[in-house]
Amino acid sequence: MPDGWSVPQADTMDSSIKHVIATLSVCAGIVAVTAWALIAMSPVA
Repeated sequence: MPDGWSVPQADTMDSSIKHVIATLSVCAGIVAVTAWALIAMSPVA
């Protein structure tokens, strides 16, 4: 674990929550784009 981007202990929980939210947002965006692409390519649309 590199020391350069480690957060202070006081901010660990807050940063972890923000990191989880950011990760979930990215995953949700990928899922949304994938679903939209599948719907757009589907002949039913």
